[in-house]
Amino acid sequence: MNKYKKLASLTATVAIVGMSNAAFADSPSQAPSKAISLYSYISGDARINQDGANATEGLAGIELQMTERFKANIAAQLKHLADEAEAGDLTDADWEKIISEANITFDLSLGKVVAEIQFGKRDRSPRLQQTLSKLDRTVDSPLTPQDDRGIIGLWVTVPTEILGELTFTISETEGDDFKINDNQIRMTASFKKALSDKLTVVGAVGFESNSDDPTSESGSKDGQAVTVGVMYDVTESLTLYGDVIHFEDYSGVIGSELGYNLGFDFDVSAKTVAGASYENFNDEDKLYAGVSHTLPNGMVASGGVFVKNVGKSNQDEGIEAMLRIPMTKVKIK
Repeated sequence: MNKYKKLASLTATVAIVGMSNAAFADSPSQAPSKAISLYSYISGDARINQDGANATEGLAGIELQMTERFKANIAAQLKHLADEAEAGDLTDADWEKIISEANITFDLSLGKVVAEIQFGKRDRSPRLQQTLSKLDRTVDSPLTPQDDRGIIGLWVTVPTEILGELTFTISETEGDDFKINDNQIRMTASFKKALSDKLTVVGAVGFESNSDDPTSESGSKDGQAVTVGVMYDVTESLTLYGDVIHFEDYSGVIGSELGYNLGFDFDVSAKTVAGASYENFNDEDKLYAGVSHTLPNGMVASGGVFVKNVGKSNQDEGIEAMLRIPMTKVKIK
C-alpha cells in the first residue's frame, strides 16, 4: 500500500506543479502555449555479448506535455513488469522496481542558454540512455564524466567565445527510488570547442561528494575526474578520435586511475558506420572492431568482435551483437 501512496503522491505533485507552471510559464510577451498533449512511447535495447554481458532493456511509458516548458512522464521496465505479472497478482508487485522513470522536467532556457531541471526517478542503463537521448558519439567513449541523471538534477549549457559549448551539471546519482538521496552528489563542467572545420576539442572536470562510503574510515570520500580529448575529421566520412581520462575515487573507481581511448569511425554510407577502437582504463583494456546499420524501420543493428585484456594471460575474445529500438512516440491527445 505504501508504494501506491507514493505513486499517488507523485501524481498529485505532478498535477499541482503542472497547473502552477502553466499559470506563470506563458506570459503575454511569450507565444501562446500549445494545448496539453499526451504521448505514449516505447523503446528497447537488446545485447548479446560472448563474455556473458547479455542484457535486454525495454521501456514503455506515457509523456504529458503541459506547456512548452513543462512535461511529466512515467515509464515501466517491460522485463520487470512481465516477471512480476508471471509471478502472480500485480497488486502485490514491486512497483519501485517496475517503474523505471517517473519525473517532471522544467525547461528554464533563456535565449541561447539551455537549462533544464528534473525531479523524479530515473533508472536507465547507459546504452539505453544514449539511445533515447540521441547523444553525440563522444559520449560513447569516456570523453566526459557521466552525470547519470538521477532523481534530481540541473543542467545548464552556455555558448561562450573561448570554450565554445560549456555545460554545467549537478545531480544526485542514486536515482533508483522515489526518495531524495543526498549521499552522493556529482558536479561536472564540460566543454566542446571546434578549433576548425575539422578539429574539435572536448574536455571535462568532475567532482563527486560521497557522504556514505563504506571504504572510508571517516564514512565520507570526495572524488575528482579530469578528461580531455580530440576529434579530427580526416574526410567527410572518416573521423579519428582520442582522449585521456583520470579518475580519483570517482564513479565507482577506488584510488587513482589513468586511461585513454583511441579509435576511428568511417561512414560507409548514410546508414552504415564501421569503426575500431582501443581503450585502456582501470587495469583493463579492450580492442574492438564493429559495424552499425540503421534499418528502414529506424531500428539500429550493430555487431563486432572484441579482445579484452590484450597481451595478458587472462585474455578474452568474443563477438557482440545489439539491436536498438529507438523511441517511438504516438500522440494520444
